[in-house]
Amino acid sequence: MRKTFSFIAVFIVIMTALSSCRRLNQRLGVGDAHQVLVSKSEYPASEIKQVIASTSGGNIEVIGDATGQATLEIFASYKSSDSTTIVAKMNEYYNLSISHDNSILTVRSERKKSVNSVFSNNSGVSVSFKIHVSQQVANELKTSGGNILIKQFVGNQKLNTSGGNIQLENIQGDIDGHTSGGNIDGESLTGTNNLETSGGNISIAKGKGNMSLETSGGNVSVRDAEGALKLSTSGGNIEALNIIGGLNGSTSGGNIDVKFAQVNSNIDLDNSGGDIHLVIPKDSKANLDIASDNVNVSGLNNFSGKSDKHTVDGTLNGGGPVVKARTSGGTIHLDSE
Repeated sequence: MRKTFSFIAVFIVIMTALSSCRRLNQRLGVGDAHQVLVSKSEYPASEIKQVIASTSGGNIEVIGDATGQATLEIFASYKSSDSTTIVAKMNEYYNLSISHDNSILTVRSERKKSVNSVFSNNSGVSVSFKIHVSQQVANELKTSGGNILIKQFVGNQKLNTSGGNIQLENIQGDIDGHTSGGNIDGESLTGTNNLETSGGNISIAKGKGNMSLETSGGNVSVRDAEGALKLSTSGGNIEALNIIGGLNGSTSGGNIDVKFAQVNSNIDLDNSGGDIHLVIPKDSKANLDIASDNVNVSGLNNFSGKSDKHTVDGTLNGGGPVVKARTSGGTIHLDSE
């Protein structure tokens, strides 16, 4: 009987503590976040040629599919199911500004500097944007705590997030994208792309133009690309498949796997801690400069020069662009097919 009473007493204490935590979480804005539409604005799509959007804590989504009217939707999220409370918290913690001048649509959401209390829980409130404009628009987007999505644009793009992912779809124009804590994914990109992340992966499919892709803590993957590629990672793998053009690839802590559809520019691969697997077409014209503790070669026809288990140094099909590969702690596999 005493054990039963003890169990009941412990159960009551736990439930009371949980109830107190829930009440405290509600006051502090902690729990499952709910999103509400705060406002929606419309503008003639033909009058907007550039979008400048920044938020201190939320996502930004911009799509180039508007024809007659461009739209700007502002959403607020908070750990409350009450819409009035969410909007009130947004107004309490954020300054919101919107302007449309000289073909530029500008929207900014900034945390109020006067709110400094530990219990104000600024991070519990976020403000996000969903924007639909015409395809011929350049974007400059920045968020400190969310993701960025852009698609269907012809124009230059400048993107920066400190704590989220970047997603790119069907972009014609130069892209400058940076994230400190997320992944970068892109598909159907045409132009010069400079993409960098400090803590995630980069994956690009169907790219045309020069690319510089750099990550300090993840993998780099490129498929079906044409142009000069610079791929770099300090702690992951590099994969580049069906490539037409040149490539400069380096990693300190993973493998490099590269397959070319056509070699028409120099290739330079460097790996400090893994293997390199390089595949080039049989009809490639190249000057080969391959060196490692262990080199495996197969399918090299019409090769002239030196080839052993450590080195491949010579010309393929009469010579052409330089194909160079080095690894300090692995094997280089060179295949021609």
